[in-house]
Amino acid sequence: MNMLNRISNQTCRGTGTVALLCLVALASGCAVGPPRVTQAIAEDHPDVWATRVRELPVDVHGTVPGETSAQTVAAIDHGVAEQAQADFHHTGVSLGAMPRVVVYVGGTSVPARDQYCALDPGRNRSVTAPRNGTLIRSELCDGPRPIAYARLTIADANLTAASVAQAVQGLKSELVESLPPPEPPLPEY
Repeated sequence: MNMLNRISNQTCRGTGTVALLCLVALASGCAVGPPRVTQAIAEDHPDVWATRVRELPVDVHGTVPGETSAQTVAAIDHGVAEQAQADFHHTGVSLGAMPRVVVYVGGTSVPARDQYCALDPGRNRSVTAPRNGTLIRSELCDGPRPIAYARLTIADANLTAASVAQAVQGLKSELVESLPPPEPPLPEY
């Protein structure tokens, strides 16, 4: 009987320790999921965003060297620029309050990654440009809330508005694929 009591007490302490560790992990903000997902919520999974991302406006910052901002934006499906706080397509809602993809083309100064979706991003930070390439950074946004982040580099020899547009299409897919899959429903008892 003594042996049974000791095992029971050890099991309770072990269970209590595991529960305490779980609470500490939750309180510290630990989460399981792809490293590019910044603030996933229950609805932020690939099935939901895969159908939506194709039609989302793409808020373009920066230009392809040798091209105008208008040429860069026109090459990207659903591309828009400089409209973050303006009434978007007469919807009564600003672009910054809508789901969208924010894209930064090149440049040596960008907002912090979690600020791409903000209506008024904090101050920009300096970034190192890759040698012989242009970095394209993107973030999937639900209004001011960042959902996922992705980036890629295009070789300068291949850099045109059309190659940036193609890269943005690839980034949209990567943003969606980086989201965690929906959790299976819990069995009913």
